[in-house]
Amino acid sequence: MKEYDVIIIGAGIAGTGLAYNLNKECPEKKVLIIDAKEPGSNASYGYRNIMESLQKEYNFPYEHMYKGMKIGIEDRIFFTLNRKFYFIDYKKICNKLLRESKAEFKKGFAKEFNSKILKTDKENYKFKYLVDCSGSSFFIKKKLRHKLPFRYWMAKTRVLKNDLNLLKPIENQLYKKLISKPKIIKEDIVGNPCTPVLPLVYKNIAFLGDSFGNPVTSSACGIKPILDTSKILSKAIKKNNLRLYEKEWKKRYLEIYIRYLVPKYYTYHKLKYFQKFKKPTSWFKLIEQFEKYPELFETMFDGEKQFKLPKETKKIFHKSSKIFQGAYYIYLKYKYYKMSKFYRIN
Repeated sequence: MKEYDVIIIGAGIAGTGLAYNLNKECPEKKVLIIDAKEPGSNASYGYRNIMESLQKEYNFPYEHMYKGMKIGIEDRIFFTLNRKFYFIDYKKICNKLLRESKAEFKKGFAKEFNSKILKTDKENYKFKYLVDCSGSSFFIKKKLRHKLPFRYWMAKTRVLKNDLNLLKPIENQLYKKLISKPKIIKEDIVGNPCTPVLPLVYKNIAFLGDSFGNPVTSSACGIKPILDTSKILSKAIKKNNLRLYEKEWKKRYLEIYIRYLVPKYYTYHKLKYFQKFKKPTSWFKLIEQFEKYPELFETMFDGEKQFKLPKETKKIFHKSSKIFQGAYYIYLKYKYYKMSKFYRIN
């Protein structure tokens, strides 16, 4: 029976990204990645945009570079965000990360595991650390009966004849003006968990990526936080101390996730008895504020930093909105406090 320092279940961005960062942090570690399909095959949608900082850090191949992004509502443009975005092929970057990680890759279905052995449909393997990067299949979390993410990004995508993926538009969408008679060749419903659930560590098992709700809820740019989290896990494995992983992740990200979840709860969570008291903020007024303070939009789009709203921006929110969002914040803080207490780091 072959033995590995780290076995990773799943060859998406989480699994291949972890293997890549493990090779940088501790190249002496023997790493195996197992997936039933080829690397990057289980992505919710095959192409996406990434920011310049991420492209430079990993030197990802890209299909196209955009000089900016048009920001608006329906068919009205308010302003252009002047920063570079790189349109990438998800499978290509997963294969690049795997190739440069020097990890071993094997096709197979993970079936059962204990504290030392992973059983697959083909053979069994010994491990020191097991990492669940199985995405929304939640292989290990379901086996352990852990809680699963409780909020998801849901969208309908359309693949056009030029292989660009777009969220399904409402009738008055800007792209209909820019692309004449687009030929739709494929439609899919996609869902990505965007609420992290604890624990991130259980004994000598760790969770990474969609398997614990790793993408930031502020935007659909989930690749960056997953890769950044893989670096935290790589350093913990290097030090042979998985406890550091969850502690460092919570210190770095948990408050940010909660603050970005609050407005999502307020907007989409339907409280039967309080709906009549909710006063929604005008999207047009909000976009106008982004036009005036583009750095605010960039911070929110990046989904990394906590931020303070200018006084002028705060005024567009109704008092009831502030009260409800304050209540949601307290609720989420308590929810994660209970999670931390229930699932103590082993």
